[in-house]
Amino acid sequence: MGRFIVIAFSINIGHYSWRVDCFVAVSHYDEVEIVGAIERIGASKRIVEKVKGNLRRRTLDTGFTLSNKKERISVMVIGLTSSSKEEMNSISHELRHLVDDIASTCRLNRCGEEVAYLTGDLASEVFSHVSALFCDKCRHR
Repeated sequence: MGRFIVIAFSINIGHYSWRVDCFVAVSHYDEVEIVGAIERIGASKRIVEKVKGNLRRRTLDTGFTLSNKKERISVMVIGLTSSSKEEMNSISHELRHLVDDIASTCRLNRCGEEVAYLTGDLASEVFSHVSALFCDKCRHR
């Protein structure tokens, strides 16, 4: 697999006064940028060290989402993935954590339509930045 350039973007969820800094196709080369992002939202030293270790292991098909619920800001990181199927899996998994954090903070009914719309809106926004990663032929150019 060739070297992807990290895809970095922010999503502002105005209705909930929440910001998400997203990093997709992350590798160990992106450690400084990722560590800086999680430190800015107040991640503990223990979490920072764990993230550094995970990045240095270079494991495919992983990710994490950290949130500062008081400040209403999150960092969502998706590592390099082995296929477009795993890309979808990793993004869906991390979006679930993100939506859970927003829902618990904003006291949303997790079985309701509001959470379903939030999930769909976030998925659409993420897709607009990373759609090329869902094509296995495009991934290997």
